Amino acid sequence: MMGVGERRRPTWKARVLNVLFLGCFVGIVYVGIGYVFPRVRPDLPVADIHQVKDARDREVLEKAVEKRSELAQSLSPIVLVVRGSEFVGSHIVDALLEEEMQVVVMDKHVEHENRQGWVGRLNDRLHPTVIHVAAQPGVKEDLDLLPNVPYSYVVYVPEESPRLGEEDNIDEEKRYREDVDTLKHLVDLLGERDVPLQRLTVISSLDVYGPVSTAFLPIRARMKMYPSTKWGRVMLAMENVAKESGFPYAIIRVSSLYGPRQSPTRSIIADLLSASQDGSEAVLPERSSVSRDFTFVGDLADFVFEVMYVKYSEKLEVNVATGYDVEVGALPKLVESVTGKTIRVRTERIRLSIPNQYAFREYLETRFETDVETGLKETWGSFFDFHRVRA
Repeated sequence: MMGVGERRRPTWKARVLNVLFLGCFVGIVYVGIGYVFPRVRPDLPVADIHQVKDARDREVLEKAVEKRSELAQSLSPIVLVVRGSEFVGSHIVDALLEEEMQVVVMDKHVEHENRQGWVGRLNDRLHPTVIHVAAQPGVKEDLDLLPNVPYSYVVYVPEESPRLGEEDNIDEEKRYREDVDTLKHLVDLLGERDVPLQRLTVISSLDVYGPVSTAFLPIRARMKMYPSTKWGRVMLAMENVAKESGFPYAIIRVSSLYGPRQSPTRSIIADLLSASQDGSEAVLPERSSVSRDFTFVGDLADFVFEVMYVKYSEKLEVNVATGYDVEVGALPKLVESVTGKTIRVRTERIRLSIPNQYAFREYLETRFETDVETGLKETWGSFFDFHRVRA
């Protein structure tokens, strides 16, 4: 007999049924999550960089991506970054991974030190992480290794810009093949595959304008493009490919970039930091009053992500920099104040087609906040780790 207020204890059959019901419920939820957010390959850890070296690798990853639902695709869109292992591209990939995007990187490097930081950013998420296509972007046949997946965005980064004063010493024909023809082939491939691209973003340079003088330009007038160097002409031709691609595009023109992972042969700032580290001699232009608007690469990377979601225009052309130019002759003292080390400097007579950049101030649509001193501190802070890995 049960007393008043007492509850009947469940029989063993009822307990078994409860356990079975709970197990079925948990299984349904697990399968549902797996359907919405399938992993890349069960036999590989998710927090890894999946490499495509041949057609078989490409096919396996294509099948894995096909299993993703529309919801997973919208939550984690696929972004292709061309030359994503190099100086500028690797910082853009960093920014995209911070936003938990699926990134496909295409460049010629089978191994690269810049990728080491990516694995640390890849948590055990329920969506794919990084796919690296080990192929030469400038070779049309190599583009076939690019997985045929629904890219939402493409970020095209040209080969690294020449050092200050070297803009007219490049092999123009070679750079045209590497930067302009490669983009043409990529655009053709995306069109053939009918990729639902929301935006093609191209990183260009303010050098497309050539020398700019405010004395000959009415305020707020649209600047004409008369590149005076081989580098500027190549960048302008690359921009025209994006404009004629038929895709929504964004052209981001940037000033003199610097930051972590940059080669000393490509930048005066990287050269000065390298001289601080190993005691070598840095080279500066003989004309110390030459100025540049030095732009921190991390600011550019964050801005690239912001541009992806601009909805008000399918055709964007944005000039970006800090709005403050620094005389090249003042850089050694600035670097010494950050590193605490004396730098040996020698000067050379270097022809500069664009003496100063102060005239660009009125024409910057976006101004970045990182000043040179702050950027130098962040660059110097990672300088030893990066160059130890390179060694």
